[in-house]
Amino acid sequence: MKSIVFCCVVLMVSSNLIQAQKVPLSKGAALLFKDVTCMATNTEKNQLFELTNFQVAKNGTQFHYKNDQYAAQFPFDVYIHPVDINNDGVEEIGLVFGNSYTSGAAGASTILYIKNKSGKYEENLGFPGFLTFMPSKHQGFTDMMIQGPGFVFAVWTWNGKSYVFNRKIKSEESDKLELISLEEASKLYVDGLKH
Repeated sequence: MKSIVFCCVVLMVSSNLIQAQKVPLSKGAALLFKDVTCMATNTEKNQLFELTNFQVAKNGTQFHYKNDQYAAQFPFDVYIHPVDINNDGVEEIGLVFGNSYTSGAAGASTILYIKNKSGKYEENLGFPGFLTFMPSKHQGFTDMMIQGPGFVFAVWTWNGKSYVFNRKIKSEESDKLELISLEEASKLYVDGLKH
């Protein structure tokens, strides 16, 4: 009896996943995830695009914020970096985007989307700087440092629901740590998906 119930559950989940992939990508989601290898369904990709508050720029190859009357003058590229920062098999999606208009002296901003307990992506971080992963962890999630211009960087730790500011460290201290960039972590993760 248990095996019949299990088979029914597997079939229902498989059917839902197939249906989620049949959903067409919006124009914005198609551009955002162009040439990106990840596990997100088309439904999730569409939801992630909506969460960004981006709009496809007039040139058709970049984005700008949709609720900023001046943003269209300053389109930017977006780079998607899928990762699994707590090794639970559930994918997180990192975005690096921007320019001096959106991100000031850092020149780029970072957003990290993490699924909540109900399976919906929620925004974490979302400000200027470059995300690097630290060797330490809190509650199974890797600690993060946001690097940018200057000599002091913010460390963010997981509190069970989201990343929160923990402390600042000086560049001399961060130079001694074994850090991995979001881009490097994503490459390792995606290479694992392909095998």
